[in-house]
Amino acid sequence: MFAQSEQIKNVGAGNVPLFSKHVPLPVTHRGTAESEIKQYQLVHVDADSKKVAPVTVLGGTELYPIPAFGIAAYPAKANETVTFYVHGSINVDAIDVSAIALLKTADAKTKMAALNALGSQTLLFDVIGTDPIQRA
Repeated sequence: MFAQSEQIKNVGAGNVPLFSKHVPLPVTHRGTAESEIKQYQLVHVDADSKKVAPVTVLGGTELYPIPAFGIAAYPAKANETVTFYVHGSINVDAIDVSAIALLKTADAKTKMAALNALGSQTLLFDVIGTDPIQRA
């Protein structure tokens, strides 16, 4: 399954699938962008205000409560509605982790390990690169 959006860039068109497996099925929610958000960026969602912001840190006291994070389906400017995935198997080669200093230059396996260490039961991260073959 390739990402379906108007802002595809290299995802899908370049054989970089956003979803690494068919299960769990993708699920989206909507919120309001607190600041500018890039497409396929890892985001934090405030449960009370439904404000969505890019994730910038992955550990310590700043660790966001699970499952209050997702992957932005589309880019958004501050105060715009943003749709984000909260459920699915995500290919780390397709997502944008540029706001997370720890992962900016990390290889795919390091990204996968760090993101899976968040312990989400709904977003699972995998490394499949540009492999267009979908797995179940």
